[in-house]
Amino acid sequence: MGVFQLAPGHTEALEGRVGAEHGRQCVTALGTGSAGSEIERVHLRRYLDRRRRRLGARAKAASAPVEVAAQVDTLNLTASRPGAQGCDALASMLRANSAFQRLGMARCELEDAHISTLALALPQARGLRILDLTHNRAMAESARALAHHLEGCRLEDLDLGFNVKLGDAGAVALADAIASGIARNLRALGLARTSLGRDGAEALARALRTDPPLARLDLSHNPNMADAGWIVLADGLRDNSHLAALRLVDTRATDKGARALAGALEGRRSLHALLVGDNAIGDSGARELLAPLSRNQGLETLSLKRCGLTANVVGQLVQTLEQNALLQELSLKDNLLPKESQDLVRVVWASSGRDRNSLEL
Repeated sequence: MGVFQLAPGHTEALEGRVGAEHGRQCVTALGTGSAGSEIERVHLRRYLDRRRRRLGARAKAASAPVEVAAQVDTLNLTASRPGAQGCDALASMLRANSAFQRLGMARCELEDAHISTLALALPQARGLRILDLTHNRAMAESARALAHHLEGCRLEDLDLGFNVKLGDAGAVALADAIASGIARNLRALGLARTSLGRDGAEALARALRTDPPLARLDLSHNPNMADAGWIVLADGLRDNSHLAALRLVDTRATDKGARALAGALEGRRSLHALLVGDNAIGDSGARELLAPLSRNQGLETLSLKRCGLTANVVGQLVQTLEQNALLQELSLKDNLLPKESQDLVRVVWASSGRDRNSLEL
């Protein structure tokens, strides 16, 4: 299986790979405004003609799909700006081809109507596993459409990060789909920088309490969460046995939020990665998080970048490293640790046989 990248203004690949008819529709739609001059369009047409001749043995006719879709499992349309016509054609292609497992549509200027069109195709897109919709213009309506059509589809990884107008309403729609079992195949959800706040965090906490198969959750760069968001999430984590990676970077939490999250870490085995950098948790918050990790037998990766840590946290850190051999990746970068504290952490890290490249100071 291969990866197929479509650079902005280069739509010939979509036609050559997924079939002439669907490709022709996408070339028309994607080429509008971005394909450029008549010279470029002639160039694309010549390229396609050469490609069809090379693939002639596989094609039943010039207007029939070129049967090479099985060679490609990843379609990257990043920054291609497909518009309404392109999304219609792409939705038809997804329904017709089960080979595509990954679809990348970051920075495509997609709005609610475009994403709703793609969402309609999800139940028939039997092969699709990963969908990247980051850095678009999605709002709550996009999330509602996706949530509604997740039932019956096999999508495992959905990333809506950096759609800054998605908001709590969008998070609630997706959380409800997870809690109800509609999104029963979803394993990873990205909601970084989506203006999510306490209400969205609370909805996700309710979903986590149902112990869905969701293994990775990214809520980074949502400063409206703050401590209140961490507290409700921590409550949802207590009864969850599937979440393996949680990203809460830059969510404006303090030691109060860290204290709540620490309580949820006690005795947990399923959580393997916790990234909470760029939060003002300070030494007291870091100690709260590190203390249960001495007894935690699951966490392998911990990031406390830019959390305002000083030499006062080193004692608890050393104790955690000595008692928890599973912790294999640690980032303390851009804190206020003096050189002697950093040297002590390095010695303890190395003496336990850990990879020195997995420690950031």
